[in-house]
Amino acid sequence: LNIPLTPQDRFFSKVIACLMQALLLFILKMLKHFLNSIKQS
Repeated sequence: LNIPLTPQDRFFSKVIACLMQALLLFILKMLKHFLNSIKQS
């Protein structure tokens, strides 16, 4: 399966990769915050 990527496709995959990374960082940050609040209570 060899689909030629247009510049638009490459741009979208880059954007999606960035969004996924940002989402992952956000989730990790929230998780850390959540665990800290559990420890303190």
